[in-house]
Amino acid sequence: EQEIREKVATVELKDVRFEHFYWIPERQQMVLARMTRPPEPEALEAEDEETGAGWLPVRLVVAGNAESEGLGRGFREHLVLLLREQGATLLEGDDKATASRSFRVLSLSLSARIDEHEGQFQLFRSKATVYLTLAVQDASEAPLVRRTWTIRRFVAKAPEQLSASERREVLRKAVVKGLREFELELLEFFQKHLRG
Repeated sequence: EQEIREKVATVELKDVRFEHFYWIPERQQMVLARMTRPPEPEALEAEDEETGAGWLPVRLVVAGNAESEGLGRGFREHLVLLLREQGATLLEGDDKATASRSFRVLSLSLSARIDEHEGQFQLFRSKATVYLTLAVQDASEAPLVRRTWTIRRFVAKAPEQLSASERREVLRKAVVKGLREFELELLEFFQKHLRG
């Protein structure tokens, strides 16, 4: 214990328990030092309460074209998680109680297509392109801002070789790739346009 304090620790270690054991295959004597973790300060809870401050309530609307390929559900769920992690309140349905409060409408739409790809090495025969569009409106449905993100994902098969289920899976994977790739940009977009 004294050696550990002198060589490693700059502060005195408290509640340290040492266990000695012999590691037979390597013929080494090992010493395992364990200590209990001190309780976390309660100041973190106060910070969590303040994370939702400044956010306007948000009503999420999915455009019809997003549901045509079945892609809108995953996109919507991901946006709901991002907004809730930031502390935003999501409004469900057309509540009459929200008519008096100011809120934002976040409209999301998707368009997707699979085209033939003509690359130099012909490793990929097609390319899936998905356009994620988010539009923000105020409570009176006046448009405030609109932004589109373009996602491209290369596919080994040619477009005519893909079955309907493979086509849906390729487009779903492209949406997931884009949500991971552009997550920081989406968070910046929310911070800028959905806060009061």
